[in-house]
Amino acid sequence: MIKAHWDLTDEELDSEEYRQEYADYYRDNIEKHTSHEFQHWIGLQEHTSLNCRFQITFYRTSDNGLGFIPSISLNGKVEAETFVEKVLKAPDSPSLGDSKILIKLNAAIAKAKEEE
Repeated sequence: MIKAHWDLTDEELDSEEYRQEYADYYRDNIEKHTSHEFQHWIGLQEHTSLNCRFQITFYRTSDNGLGFIPSISLNGKVEAETFVEKVLKAPDSPSLGDSKILIKLNAAIAKAKEEE
């Protein structure tokens, strides 16, 4: 993954300098993003009706590198307000994706309350 992302030769990748630099880069980024997803998961623990799955999606970047997106996927049912409070707002800082989902979900909740 490191070799593909940074377009390194085998010799460069085998050098201690590159190995440590890029290993640190990926470890730090993976820890940061998985910690965020883990904070979402903590909010789910009391809801046995939801199953949570951690995943990492890899993709090719526009400069022919390799990127990754850690995430969680949920299966099951929970009330929208509970989901907002326990899952979306759980991380220390929301991601852009969290913010977009929160806006859409709050609008749907408001619309449903108006229709009641």
